[in-house]
Amino acid sequence: CRAYQQSQTSNALQQSAQLAQQQQQQQQGLQEMEERAFIAERHQHIVDDYELSYWHYQPWWLQPQMVVGSGIAFLVASIILDDEPTLKTAVLAAGPVALYWGIFLFLLPRSFKKFAVNYIEQHPEVEEPQFQQEQLQQQQQQHQQ
Repeated sequence: CRAYQQSQTSNALQQSAQLAQQQQQQQQGLQEMEERAFIAERHQHIVDDYELSYWHYQPWWLQPQMVVGSGIAFLVASIILDDEPTLKTAVLAAGPVALYWGIFLFLLPRSFKKFAVNYIEQHPEVEEPQFQQEQLQQQQQQHQQ
């Protein structure tokens, strides 16, 4: 009878320990989900509220229309200045222009946006105080509930 009571007590303790462990895992899962949601919301805030266009920060002579125009002007000039314009001249001139366009029209804008988002995410002091205040208010409301 005594052994039965001890086994019942140990079973009850094991079950309560398992329940406590499950609750703790659920709380950790909820915290992780809240953190992921916060990170996603913050990332969306950065993308929506900041000017992440590479062209916004460039002078007039580095705008896309000027880059395309100067590339076309280079191609035309290389053909006109050649004594005997040939397809070979045009192809040789097109190589540097294609590289120039690839870098300035595709690579730099894409890299700039990635860099800007990462920089703002890693340096919260850059963020607007309004977003930080909204987040603090939401956290306080959650803790009060």
